[in-house]
Amino acid sequence: MTLEEAIQHHEQVADSYNNTVTDCECIKNHRQLAEWLRELKYYREKCETFKVKRIITSSLKPINTVTGKVRIIEKPKKIFE
Repeated sequence: MTLEEAIQHHEQVADSYNNTVTDCECIKNHRQLAEWLRELKYYREKCETFKVKRIITSSLKPINTVTGKVRIIEKPKKIFE
């Protein structure tokens, strides 16, 4: 089950209770779960976007923020042989 499917499921369950019961803790719980799942989905998407941006920027050559010049990075030297 995907996050979107879980969100829809909890919304549908809450809506089905709404038609039969006027004040039920179940309705509130299902709505709250759907809201938390939406929040989780939002943060996962935001995190994924951040990872992609980080990958793209890390592939660029580093720029010295003081001089604005591109720094050339040499291969790292072996410390231990």
